[in-house]
Amino acid sequence: MTEPTTSHTTDPLPEEQPPQVGEQALPAEVPAEEPEAPAPEVRSRSSVALVWTDDLWRGQGHPDGMRSGALLRGYRLLDAVGALRWREVQVVEPDPTLGSRDALAAFHHDDYLQTVAALNDGTTNLLSSNTFGFHEVENAPFPEMAPSAARYVAAARTAVRQVVSGAVTAAFSLAGRQQHARPAEAQGDHIFNDVLLALREAVASDQKVAFVSLEAERPVVVEQAFADSPSVLLVSLHEDPFFIYPGPDAGVQGKAVANVSLPPGAGDAEFMAAFEQVAVPLFTAFAPDLTVVLVGGSAHSSESLSHLRLTTQGYEAMLGHLNELSPRIVLLGGEGTEMDALARIWTIALATLAGRQAALPHTLPAAYARSWGEGTLHDAPPRRLPVEMREYIAGSTQHAIMQAQRLLFPQWGLPVPDGAAESAWGAMPEPARPRAPEPQSFAPREVKVRRKSADEVRAALRVEPERTPDEEDAAGPTPGTEERRPAARGPRRPSGQRREQRDGGEQARPRPENDRRAAKPPQAPDEPSGRASGQGEARRRRGRRRGGNKG
Repeated sequence: MTEPTTSHTTDPLPEEQPPQVGEQALPAEVPAEEPEAPAPEVRSRSSVALVWTDDLWRGQGHPDGMRSGALLRGYRLLDAVGALRWREVQVVEPDPTLGSRDALAAFHHDDYLQTVAALNDGTTNLLSSNTFGFHEVENAPFPEMAPSAARYVAAARTAVRQVVSGAVTAAFSLAGRQQHARPAEAQGDHIFNDVLLALREAVASDQKVAFVSLEAERPVVVEQAFADSPSVLLVSLHEDPFFIYPGPDAGVQGKAVANVSLPPGAGDAEFMAAFEQVAVPLFTAFAPDLTVVLVGGSAHSSESLSHLRLTTQGYEAMLGHLNELSPRIVLLGGEGTEMDALARIWTIALATLAGRQAALPHTLPAAYARSWGEGTLHDAPPRRLPVEMREYIAGSTQHAIMQAQRLLFPQWGLPVPDGAAESAWGAMPEPARPRAPEPQSFAPREVKVRRKSADEVRAALRVEPERTPDEEDAAGPTPGTEERRPAARGPRRPSGQRREQRDGGEQARPRPENDRRAAKPPQAPDEPSGRASGQGEARRRRGRRRGGNKG
């Protein structure tokens, strides 16, 4: 495999650039620009650094180690859509010295660094490493663990240094996802806190830095490190910690920490409401010189470890607004278990920085789809939730926004809104309001919302109510979107009762649910049954992982 180079052929730009997301509807008090006037330099990034080297995914020797497969897949999609040949994009290799042991020691304890190195070399065991967060199930060490995690740190810090030095006004590192690593403890597969160390790189430049997390989990470690810093603003839009890591009451409070805990099921409308009514006013008051954004896929609707419903359209809208608000901006890849979603989100993110959204294809390129499946770049519209769940989401979102406004706005000299804030951008629909005899508003008063249990939330998110014909027509497919489908694997064969009905209707008979195995004809051990055999073996493997072999 060839290494990526920093030189690319020139790709001419069209005569007229498409407007950035959010430019079509500016606030009323901001006069519209003349059509002939060029866009400000900050909105038309002339140069975007993409920090990359194949070493970020090579040689880790473990399928779950740092989830490096997502980095490779994201880079391949960027290459397939032609992003590496855009004249605004330049590929920059990370500086390995920025991930050295001395660099890591700026946050991590020396005994922790020694333990990670010993686990990597096989000179210590897990029993002596439990106090540092390493366990056989939760956080098992893997080959090349220490250098792999250090390369992530080097890539994230290189992205920040590219912007701080003035070489570019925007940078993007696909690596940068270990925000939960503590000074002397690993969390999950977060070994070295690349996000925190990248922020320290930015703060060291004596600039005002804003950090925005669009992850499902609240970045508690980062908040604890910068909560008292007068030159840092921390904004996090995440799922209610009652339902996900790090749990309730795990964060910190302060003027620099802005948290909006969104309820399970929150999607584009709820994220945009929180962004416009909390983050945008704080950005205006703080006026950061540099913005660092954690843009992973853990809040995406396909993520199995969270309960949010953010789509690629929502990511694009928020990143477009942040690109407008930030003189200089750095994106870090974040985390997520769905590699397909991560690759598409990262491609849309880089196109947003470069002002190249119009150059993106509607469907995934054939060169990429041959390896990872066909589909569209953007998401299809999410399914409709039950009315009760929609009202619960709207009421909980309203409560979270008001809580953040009441807590933070007086500290920043901002008035607490008396009514519902109107959208300043007009890119996303307003969130649904809960039913009530009186009109609802965002006035500073207490909203009584009963928090649902985790079981209630999961059950509601799994149920899709029946739609009336009028609802089906009103919620028809969004233009430019279509259902995603995996790569073709041949026709599926009917099984069980359906196969009998097809071959001989008189022989078809219902079978007891607990007698499926006995009803199947026996097979010789040396004659596997193809797809069915593979599924059975996969189920047995999952059973062994969860509770051992139960026969």
